Amino acid sequence: MSSSAAGSRRSPLLDMPTELFYIICRDVRADKEGLKALASLAQTCHKLSSPALDTLWEYMDRLEPLSRVAPKAGDNVTTWVEQVSPGQEAQLARFTEYASRIRVLTWDTLDGSLELVTRVPKRSLRPLLPGLQEVILDVPWTSQSTEDSSGERLHIILTFIVNPSLRVFRIGTIDLSEHVRETATAEGQQPPQGINIAGFMRFLHLEAPFLEVLHFTERIVCGPMHFISNFPRLRDLDVVDQDPSHLDGAVFRMLSENDRLRHAVLPLDNLKLRDVGADWRGFAGLKTLHFRCDDRLLLFQILAGLMSPHLAEISVDMGATTTFHDLHEICAALVRHKSTLRQLSLFYVTMETDESLSAMEFMEPLLELRKLRSITLASHSRYAATLTDADIEKLAAAWPRACLIDIPVIGPTVNCFVSFARHCPDLDSLGLVDITDEGFSELDIENIPSLGHPLRELGLACADIEDLEKLARAIDRIFPYIEYGYDHLPEELLASLHALQTSRESNADSSAML
Repeated sequence: MSSSAAGSRRSPLLDMPTELFYIICRDVRADKEGLKALASLAQTCHKLSSPALDTLWEYMDRLEPLSRVAPKAGDNVTTWVEQVSPGQEAQLARFTEYASRIRVLTWDTLDGSLELVTRVPKRSLRPLLPGLQEVILDVPWTSQSTEDSSGERLHIILTFIVNPSLRVFRIGTIDLSEHVRETATAEGQQPPQGINIAGFMRFLHLEAPFLEVLHFTERIVCGPMHFISNFPRLRDLDVVDQDPSHLDGAVFRMLSENDRLRHAVLPLDNLKLRDVGADWRGFAGLKTLHFRCDDRLLLFQILAGLMSPHLAEISVDMGATTTFHDLHEICAALVRHKSTLRQLSLFYVTMETDESLSAMEFMEPLLELRKLRSITLASHSRYAATLTDADIEKLAAAWPRACLIDIPVIGPTVNCFVSFARHCPDLDSLGLVDITDEGFSELDIENIPSLGHPLRELGLACADIEDLEKLARAIDRIFPYIEYGYDHLPEELLASLHALQTSRESNADSSAML
């Protein structure tokens, strides 16, 4: 064998030339004493190869590698093979060796998957991946798929990969191909809304009773959610994109009684207080709760009945029209979690006129949540509350650990940025609706303190200020590292900020060269 050929053939195990293994084995065999060490050498290689294969096969992002080591397809691949021919024994042994090593499967296509299942003998199919612990599916419709065929194929495949070791089951976004949309439209039908796996869910709890994480996002139809009661070890549940009618009062009460549950993302749009009970208490072990709710009374009862002493994150999406008084009551109900709460998000619709409270008064309970790191208040109707610079000063001082602040306010001046920079040293993202142009035309940029705050993302409409170049220079003195803009930040303003940063860096490089 030439040296070049030897160099091109390398062991995938140790990244060592195959020729070197050959030389080692030849020399050991040539020595009578060394012959005794040959078995030890083989055992050593096996001990090294096993963890190497575990590492290579532990995390798979598709089933194609497994298809390559599966038994050869017979004449008929539409039915499962009942018996194994002598020629298939070695192939099956190799397939089993690799399949048993897979722990995590992230899966983004159905293509070829059903054929893989049909090529393995039926007696070896259940489970197909006996060591699988986590499944993450992000399965798009293929060009010829329909709702029924995709659901049927997915059901068949999932049936044979689920096993008692499974702990995590996530199905992500499913894209509906243009072919499916166009075909349905041409035939005068509605495009399919998703892949229906309700039948599979009735099977899942039998084969994976120890499931701990269950996520269904859009375009997956899992049907009525009473099956959740079959997973007593469930600690993380996300079904917010499911039909709200599938989560009734009985399911909600059952979930709230599960002390193992730590994270829950739920659609409660269809529930009323009468479905849950006016004396409801629950979620004793919860750390994260995200939910949508249209019933005002139910919302208050949930916030009042939360029993968890560890609540760190809460997100509430309110469908009903909200007043300042309602928001004040909601914020007040959260104060008892002030020692643990780190992230708060409130989403609401058009604000009704409420002269009894000002915008700052409804936010006053939030001033007690001093450990918050993320604060988002957002109106679906883009309603903005009016706050002054003094109000902003109070808010910024109340949240010294904040990394993200997004609040729909108008009224403050450029000086509000100074308050955030001084009181929130870790702030990475800041979103406001607008700042006023009051006194801006007379503002001397040099009077703005140069603070060098590390803020990277800014959201601002600034519709009242015409001189965006001057505004950019003012902001740059406070936040000189802004990289991104969101929520209608004018492109001209962002471009001016980046131009100032480039100029500053160029000047610094020139000074360094001198």
